[in-house]
Amino acid sequence: MARFYKEAQLMAAMRHPNVISLLGFCVKPPALVTEYCARGSLTDVLREAACDPEKAARLTWQLRIHMALDAAKGMLALHSHSPVVLHRDLKGPNLLVDFSWRVKVTDFGLSKIVEEGLSMQSTQSPVNPRWLAPEILAGARATTASDVFSYGVILYELLTWTVPWGGADFWEIVSALTRGERLPIPDRPSLPGPDTLRFAGLAGYIVLMQRCWAHEPAQRPGFEEIVQCLRRLLEEAPA
Repeated sequence: MARFYKEAQLMAAMRHPNVISLLGFCVKPPALVTEYCARGSLTDVLREAACDPEKAARLTWQLRIHMALDAAKGMLALHSHSPVVLHRDLKGPNLLVDFSWRVKVTDFGLSKIVEEGLSMQSTQSPVNPRWLAPEILAGARATTASDVFSYGVILYELLTWTVPWGGADFWEIVSALTRGERLPIPDRPSLPGPDTLRFAGLAGYIVLMQRCWAHEPAQRPGFEEIVQCLRRLLEEAPA
Protein backbone atom coordinates (compact mmCIF):
# COMPACT_ATOMS: atom_id res chain seq x y z
CA MET A 1 0.00 0.00 0.00
CA ALA A 2 2.89 2.35 0.70
CA ARG A 3 4.20 1.81 -2.84
CA PHE A 4 0.69 2.30 -4.19
CA TYR A 5 0.29 5.67 -2.42
CA LYS A 6 3.75 6.73 -3.58
CA GLU A 7 2.90 6.02 -7.21
CA ALA A 8 -0.41 7.88 -6.89
CA GLN A 9 1.35 10.91 -5.38
CA LEU A 10 3.95 10.90 -8.15
CA MET A 11 1.33 10.70 -10.90
CA ALA A 12 -0.73 13.45 -9.28
CA ALA A 13 2.32 15.73 -9.27
CA MET A 14 3.00 15.24 -12.98
CA ARG A 15 0.78 17.35 -15.24
CA HIS A 16 1.87 17.21 -18.88
CA PRO A 17 0.13 16.33 -22.18
CA ASN A 18 2.58 13.47 -22.72
CA VAL A 19 2.40 12.00 -19.21
CA ILE A 20 -0.65 9.91 -18.33
CA SER A 21 -3.09 11.86 -16.14
CA LEU A 22 -4.28 10.49 -12.82
CA LEU A 23 -8.02 10.99 -12.41
CA GLY A 24 -8.40 9.30 -9.04
CA PHE A 25 -7.67 6.16 -7.06
CA CYS A 26 -9.45 3.44 -5.13
CA VAL A 27 -8.16 1.79 -1.96
CA LYS A 28 -10.36 -1.32 -1.93
CA PRO A 29 -9.33 -2.83 -4.24
CA PRO A 30 -6.14 -0.79 -4.85
CA ALA A 31 -6.49 0.78 -8.29
CA LEU A 32 -5.36 3.91 -10.09
CA VAL A 33 -7.88 5.63 -12.37
CA THR A 34 -6.21 7.25 -15.37
CA GLU A 35 -7.27 8.78 -18.65
CA TYR A 36 -8.21 6.29 -21.36
CA CYS A 37 -5.89 5.69 -24.31
CA ALA A 38 -7.96 4.00 -27.00
CA ARG A 39 -5.13 2.61 -29.14
CA GLY A 40 -3.39 0.73 -26.32
CA SER A 41 0.37 0.71 -25.94
CA LEU A 42 2.95 1.70 -28.53
CA THR A 43 3.91 -1.97 -28.73
CA ASP A 44 0.27 -2.85 -29.51
CA VAL A 45 0.14 -0.25 -32.29
CA LEU A 46 3.36 -1.49 -33.91
CA ARG A 47 2.43 -5.17 -33.59
CA GLU A 48 -0.92 -4.55 -35.26
CA ALA A 49 0.71 -2.57 -38.05
CA ALA A 50 3.18 -5.38 -38.70
CA CYS A 51 0.24 -7.78 -39.25
CA ASP A 52 -2.30 -5.56 -41.00
CA PRO A 53 -1.48 -3.70 -44.26
CA GLU A 54 -4.28 -1.17 -43.67
CA LYS A 55 -2.91 -0.26 -40.25
CA ALA A 56 0.63 -0.27 -41.61
CA ALA A 57 -0.35 2.33 -44.20
CA ARG A 58 -1.21 4.78 -41.39
CA LEU A 59 2.24 4.64 -39.82
CA THR A 60 4.03 7.16 -41.99
CA TRP A 61 7.29 8.65 -40.80
CA GLN A 62 5.46 11.87 -39.98
CA LEU A 63 3.33 9.93 -37.48
CA ARG A 64 6.19 7.80 -36.18
CA ILE A 65 8.36 10.81 -35.43
CA HIS A 66 5.43 12.60 -33.82
CA MET A 67 5.00 9.60 -31.53
CA ALA A 68 8.73 9.48 -30.76
CA LEU A 69 8.61 13.22 -30.06
CA ASP A 70 5.65 12.82 -27.70
CA ALA A 71 7.49 10.14 -25.72
CA ALA A 72 10.61 12.30 -25.54
CA LYS A 73 8.63 15.33 -24.34
CA GLY A 74 6.97 13.21 -21.67
CA MET A 75 10.36 11.99 -20.45
CA LEU A 76 11.75 15.52 -20.58
CA ALA A 77 8.93 16.55 -18.24
CA LEU A 78 9.94 13.82 -15.78
CA HIS A 79 13.63 14.68 -15.95
CA SER A 80 12.91 18.43 -15.67
CA HIS A 81 10.74 17.95 -12.60
CA SER A 82 12.11 19.28 -9.31
CA PRO A 83 13.25 16.94 -7.92
CA VAL A 84 14.15 14.85 -10.97
CA VAL A 85 11.96 11.80 -11.64
CA LEU A 86 13.61 8.73 -13.16
CA HIS A 87 11.26 6.31 -14.89
CA ARG A 88 13.54 3.21 -14.76
CA ASP A 89 11.11 1.01 -16.72
CA LEU A 90 10.72 2.90 -19.99
CA LYS A 91 9.63 0.58 -22.81
CA GLY A 92 7.07 0.27 -25.59
CA PRO A 93 4.41 -1.33 -23.36
CA ASN A 94 4.68 1.64 -20.97
CA LEU A 95 3.88 4.22 -23.64
CA LEU A 96 0.14 4.59 -24.26
CA VAL A 97 -1.41 5.96 -27.45
CA ASP A 98 -4.71 7.85 -27.36
CA PHE A 99 -7.29 8.06 -30.15
CA SER A 100 -5.52 11.12 -31.63
CA TRP A 101 -2.20 9.22 -31.76
CA ARG A 102 -0.73 11.23 -28.88
CA VAL A 103 1.76 9.18 -26.85
CA LYS A 104 1.78 9.35 -23.06
CA VAL A 105 4.36 7.99 -20.62
CA THR A 106 2.83 5.72 -17.99
CA ASP A 107 3.55 3.10 -15.30
CA PHE A 108 5.58 4.78 -12.60
CA GLY A 109 5.73 1.73 -10.35
CA LEU A 110 9.53 1.64 -10.61
CA SER A 111 10.08 5.40 -10.77
CA LYS A 112 12.22 7.15 -8.23
CA ILE A 113 12.42 10.76 -7.18
CA VAL A 114 16.07 11.77 -6.98
CA GLU A 115 16.76 14.26 -4.23
CA GLU A 116 19.82 16.45 -4.58
CA GLY A 117 22.90 14.77 -3.17
CA LEU A 118 21.23 11.36 -2.89
CA SER A 119 23.20 8.42 -4.23
CA MET A 120 20.55 6.02 -5.40
CA GLN A 121 21.44 2.46 -6.25
CA SER A 122 19.10 0.75 -8.65
CA THR A 123 16.89 -1.79 -6.92
CA GLN A 124 15.25 -2.67 -10.21
CA SER A 125 15.07 -6.39 -10.83
CA PRO A 126 16.02 -6.84 -14.49
CA VAL A 127 13.29 -9.37 -15.24
CA ASN A 128 13.15 -8.13 -18.83
CA PRO A 129 16.47 -6.70 -19.98
CA ARG A 130 15.35 -5.83 -23.52
CA TRP A 131 15.13 -2.10 -22.78
CA LEU A 132 17.65 -1.83 -19.93
CA ALA A 133 20.98 -0.01 -20.07
CA PRO A 134 24.09 -2.18 -19.64
CA GLU A 135 25.14 -0.31 -16.50
CA ILE A 136 21.81 -1.17 -14.87
CA LEU A 137 22.34 -4.84 -15.72
CA ALA A 138 25.76 -4.54 -14.06
CA GLY A 139 24.17 -3.19 -10.85
CA ALA A 140 25.02 0.52 -11.26
CA ARG A 141 22.69 3.26 -10.08
CA ALA A 142 19.84 4.47 -12.26
CA THR A 143 20.32 7.86 -13.92
CA THR A 144 18.67 10.04 -16.53
CA ALA A 145 21.13 8.48 -19.00
CA SER A 146 19.80 4.98 -18.31
CA ASP A 147 16.31 6.24 -19.21
CA VAL A 148 17.78 7.62 -22.45
CA PHE A 149 19.23 4.20 -23.28
CA SER A 150 15.76 2.67 -22.91
CA TYR A 151 14.36 5.40 -25.14
CA GLY A 152 16.91 4.46 -27.82
CA VAL A 153 15.45 0.94 -27.83
CA ILE A 154 11.99 2.48 -28.28
CA LEU A 155 13.32 4.31 -31.34
CA TYR A 156 14.36 0.88 -32.62
CA GLU A 157 10.83 -0.42 -32.07
CA LEU A 158 9.47 2.49 -34.13
CA LEU A 159 12.07 1.80 -36.81
CA THR A 160 11.50 -1.95 -37.20
CA TRP A 161 8.05 -2.67 -35.65
CA THR A 162 9.61 -5.64 -33.86
CA VAL A 163 10.17 -6.66 -30.24
CA PRO A 164 13.79 -5.86 -29.28
CA TRP A 165 16.08 -8.93 -29.30
CA GLY A 166 13.38 -11.19 -30.75
CA GLY A 167 13.47 -14.68 -29.28
CA ALA A 168 16.73 -14.28 -27.35
CA ASP A 169 16.60 -15.41 -23.74
CA PHE A 170 17.47 -13.40 -20.63
CA TRP A 171 21.16 -14.31 -20.41
CA GLU A 172 21.77 -13.97 -24.14
CA ILE A 173 20.48 -10.39 -23.99
CA VAL A 174 22.42 -9.52 -20.84
CA SER A 175 25.62 -10.98 -22.25
CA ALA A 176 25.23 -9.15 -25.57
CA LEU A 177 24.51 -5.78 -23.94
CA THR A 178 27.37 -5.95 -21.45
CA ARG A 179 29.77 -6.86 -24.30
CA GLY A 180 28.68 -3.68 -26.09
CA GLU A 181 26.54 -5.36 -28.74
CA ARG A 182 23.43 -3.59 -29.98
CA LEU A 183 20.34 -4.49 -31.93
CA PRO A 184 20.91 -5.19 -35.65
CA ILE A 185 19.79 -2.43 -38.00
CA PRO A 186 18.14 -3.70 -41.20
CA ASP A 187 18.90 -1.98 -44.50
CA ARG A 188 16.36 0.52 -45.83
CA PRO A 189 14.49 -1.86 -48.20
CA SER A 190 13.91 -4.29 -45.31
CA LEU A 191 12.34 -1.69 -43.01
CA PRO A 192 8.54 -1.38 -42.72
CA GLY A 193 6.42 1.65 -43.47
CA PRO A 194 4.63 3.13 -46.49
CA ASP A 195 7.16 5.90 -47.04
CA THR A 196 10.43 4.52 -45.64
CA LEU A 197 12.11 4.50 -49.05
CA ARG A 198 11.38 8.24 -49.37
CA PHE A 199 12.32 9.31 -45.83
CA ALA A 200 15.33 11.61 -46.25
CA GLY A 201 15.99 11.73 -42.51
CA LEU A 202 16.40 7.97 -42.00
CA ALA A 203 20.19 8.13 -41.57
CA GLY A 204 19.83 10.95 -39.03
CA TYR A 205 17.17 8.98 -37.15
CA ILE A 206 19.48 5.97 -36.91
CA VAL A 207 22.36 8.14 -35.71
CA LEU A 208 20.15 9.58 -32.95
CA MET A 209 19.05 6.08 -31.94
CA GLN A 210 22.65 4.89 -31.75
CA ARG A 211 23.66 7.91 -29.68
CA CYS A 212 20.88 7.12 -27.22
CA TRP A 213 22.16 3.60 -26.68
CA ALA A 214 25.86 4.52 -26.48
CA HIS A 215 27.69 2.24 -24.06
CA GLU A 216 29.05 5.13 -21.99
CA PRO A 217 26.20 7.02 -20.25
CA ALA A 218 28.01 10.35 -20.63
CA GLN A 219 27.90 10.00 -24.42
CA ARG A 220 24.10 9.81 -24.57
CA PRO A 221 22.10 12.98 -25.33
CA GLY A 222 19.59 14.38 -22.88
CA PHE A 223 15.91 14.56 -23.73
CA GLU A 224 16.06 18.28 -24.46
CA GLU A 225 18.54 17.58 -27.26
CA ILE A 226 16.55 14.54 -28.41
CA VAL A 227 13.43 16.70 -28.76
CA GLN A 228 15.34 19.21 -30.88
CA CYS A 229 16.77 16.46 -33.11
CA LEU A 230 13.35 14.90 -33.67
CA ARG A 231 11.83 18.25 -34.58
CA ARG A 232 14.49 18.65 -37.28
CA LEU A 233 13.86 15.10 -38.52
CA LEU A 234 10.14 15.84 -38.73
CA GLU A 235 10.91 18.43 -41.39
CA GLU A 236 12.59 15.72 -43.50
CA ALA A 237 9.73 13.24 -43.27
CA PRO A 238 7.59 12.85 -46.41
CA ALA A 239 4.46 14.99 -46.29
